[in-house]
Amino acid sequence: TLNASGLCLDSAYGKLLYEAKRWKKRKGLAILCIQEHNLRAREEQNYKDRAIAAGYTLHISFGSPDDPDSARRGVLMLTADDTVTVKEGGVTSPGLIRKQVAWGNRTVEVACVYAPSGAIRRKAFFRDVLSKELTSKTYAGGDWNCVPDVSLDVDSANPLRYHTQNQGADILERIMSNLGLSDERREQLGTEAEYTHKQ
Repeated sequence: TLNASGLCLDSAYGKLLYEAKRWKKRKGLAILCIQEHNLRAREEQNYKDRAIAAGYTLHISFGSPDDPDSARRGVLMLTADDTVTVKEGGVTSPGLIRKQVAWGNRTVEVACVYAPSGAIRRKAFFRDVLSKELTSKTYAGGDWNCVPDVSLDVDSANPLRYHTQNQGADILERIMSNLGLSDERREQLGTEAEYTHKQ
């Protein structure tokens, strides 16, 4: 899962597909979740056709929960056709794609999430949408626009000032706790830091 910060240039989407093919070959990647693709809705079929040519099925939504008609943001999921089979149904909405896939003899549920950047809308999204869409069996990757621990996850001389922007982290933590989910990357890092944007 990664935040692409925009794939709207034709070459950027092509490069993503190229890298996805390499990751599949070198690392066994089967499902890739991307946030903030900024792709154009009118080009959806073209994007899907190009994904098929690269050996993937593209699942894509546009906009975000706080601005569904926006030409910016959006999430997409690429599933490797020779590795997983996507089951019918699931959810595809602004800011969220959730699918079940058959992977060998297992069924895996995967969600790609891009939470609103505004604190009030982010809290509402977690409370009203995410809490209903995740299950104890969901592998969720995303850009949550908040962090579990500002002292570890914010690169700032005064990370506690980020607290007002970090609203919703407690709701996300509660949802995860209620479902028995864990933040795998945070656990892998221990007390180390890994920043999305380095100042």
